Amino acid sequence: MPKTQQDITVATFDIPAPPPPPPPPEDPTSKSSPAVLNLRTTPPSQFLHRMTLTSHQNLSPPPTGPYFFYGTLSHPPLLRQIPNLDSQPHLRPAKITGFECKLWGPYPALVDAGDPHNVVDGYVYRVETPAHARRLAEYETGNYRAGPCQIIYTDGKEPLEEIGSTFQFVGDREDLDQGQFDLDVWLRRVGTRAGNRSPDRAANTEPAFYGVYTVQFVGEPNHVALYIETLPNEEVERRKGQKYDVTGTILMGMEYRKQDCEDPIRDATYVPDSKEKVAAIATGDLERFERECCEATAPPASQVFLNGRRKDPSKPLYRCNHWVDDVVKLALEKGIFKT
Repeated sequence: MPKTQQDITVATFDIPAPPPPPPPPEDPTSKSSPAVLNLRTTPPSQFLHRMTLTSHQNLSPPPTGPYFFYGTLSHPPLLRQIPNLDSQPHLRPAKITGFECKLWGPYPALVDAGDPHNVVDGYVYRVETPAHARRLAEYETGNYRAGPCQIIYTDGKEPLEEIGSTFQFVGDREDLDQGQFDLDVWLRRVGTRAGNRSPDRAANTEPAFYGVYTVQFVGEPNHVALYIETLPNEEVERRKGQKYDVTGTILMGMEYRKQDCEDPIRDATYVPDSKEKVAAIATGDLERFERECCEATAPPASQVFLNGRRKDPSKPLYRCNHWVDDVVKLALEKGIFKT
C-alpha cells in the first residue's frame, strides 16, 4: 500500500509511490509470477519519488481501534515509523473474508470480492489515537479509505473475532491488475536505494516474512531438512538462517535438531537444485513454529532390527523426509506458514 506526503515527512523512510505497472513478461518458460516480475523490473526511480494526494481524499477522520493490514504496513519497522511509535508495534495474524487483493502498480489494492467466502490474510494492529490514525490515512493516499471489516484472528487467542477497519481501494478499478503482492520483493527493491541513506533504517534490514525451504543433502537415501532464511541477502555467502531436521538412523531412532547455518547451497553435501521454497513465515511466528510444530512432531523411532527386518511390518518406514512433510503440514494447518 503506497504512501503520500502532504506537507508532512513521515519519519526518514522515503516510501515509493505507485507507478503504472509494466506489462507482464511474455516468456512462457518463466517460473516467476507476473506480479513478482513486475516488482523486479520496475525502475527504482519509480519506487522512490514522492506523491501528492488525489482529489478524492476522504476528509472524514479515520477511526481508531483494530486495523487489518495486508500490504506494506504488515512490516513492523515501517508501521512503527509512520505514526512515530515509541516501540515496535505488536501485530496479530488474522484474516478477513469477502475481499480480494489486486495490484495497483506494485502495491496491493483491497476490493470487494463478490464472494463472501474469499479470504485475505494479513495482520492486525490496534491504533490507539486519532493522530496515529490520521498519519496512517495520509500514508495510504486518497486512493485508499478506512472502511469496516470483520476481523478473524488466526493465532487462537482472545478475542477470536472483532469489528475493525482496513484500508480499501477507492481509486479507479480500471487501473488494477490481477496479481499477488510480495512484501519481501518490495522491501528488497526499496532497500536497494533507501537503505544507503541511513544506517538505522530498520525497515530495510528486517524482513516481515522469512522464506521457508526444503533442502536435500547427499545420502542413502538423501537427507531432507527445513531451512528458514532469517538473514536473506543477494550475496549467497552472506545468507544465513535456521535449519530444522531430525538426525539419527531408523535402527537407533532419531532426534530433533535445530541449527544456525549458512545457506545450505554452500554445504559440500548439498544436492544441487534441491532448495525449494514451500512457504513463508512471519518474523514473529518463528518461536511458535519451533514450539508448536517442530517440537510437537515426534521424530522417527527405531524401526528395524540389526538384520534389517522391520519391527512392525504393517507400517511403512518413517524417515527424515516424512518428518519434514508432517511439520510443514502442521504449520500450514495452524496458519503459521503462508503459501
